[in-house]
Amino acid sequence: MLWIEKYRPQTFDEIKGQDAVIAMMQASSADGMLPHLLISDRHGTGKSVAVECIAKKLYGDFWRENMTVIQTGALFRGGRAYLESEERFSHLYKKEASVIANYKYIVRWYASA
Repeated sequence: MLWIEKYRPQTFDEIKGQDAVIAMMQASSADGMLPHLLISDRHGTGKSVAVECIAKKLYGDFWRENMTVIQTGALFRGGRAYLESEERFSHLYKKEASVIANYKYIVRWYASA
């Protein structure tokens, strides 16, 4: 097992730094009134961990079934080839549309499901 997987934070209390942001996420997920979030920062700063902690707080043991992560960096680096090769997007991908249009459509589809 990789070190980063073994010691990956599992709860909000285990996340170090960004105290104000974590407090907002923790309070919002505690009462179930989570606002729409746009999380951005450099690679390796804990964005995915924070989102996983929110999902665990909201959905308990079923957090994986209720969460979809779309790695936008991989999407925009790979472009059409990424969309065509990624099985979970194959039924949504439209060849005639641009990568941006496809991305918007996929996000809307997952958000409405």
